Amino acid sequence: MVEIRGAGLMGKGIFAKIDIEQDTLLGEYLGELLPLNAPQDNMDAYQFTLDNICIITARDYGNWTRYINHSCTPNVRGDDGMYGNRRAITFHALRDISADEQLTFDYGDAYFGNMGINCQCDAFPGPHLRGGAPVPPAPAAQAAAGTSQTAT
Repeated sequence: MVEIRGAGLMGKGIFAKIDIEQDTLLGEYLGELLPLNAPQDNMDAYQFTLDNICIITARDYGNWTRYINHSCTPNVRGDDGMYGNRRAITFHALRDISADEQLTFDYGDAYFGNMGINCQCDAFPGPHLRGGAPVPPAPAAQAAAGTSQTAT
């Protein structure tokens, strides 16, 4: 149904090999299970919290779902719920996905805040804030451009 291949600036990505219908179960997020009180690595880009039960990290190993890239206009959603008789994170198609289209997921505000980075997905041109707003200029750049504002 899917394949891992190069995704330009995003590194590796997941692409549909066939047309996928909306709401199709795509797969389960797999990785190492850690207790909630485990030391946190805020730079772990592969980390999910499972319903305040545990942390799943696919940083060192997992399955193909670890390669689902972020987009501000995603076509995949992550669900925290029951998978068979156990809690799991599963991915479903948000809408119909065409063959050869990259599968993408919205990583959320916490990801970008913890990582200290701006979004670079191809939904909007250039680096941007999650959701598409332009990245505000740094204060030093504003002062150099003469646009600095002073409170009165």
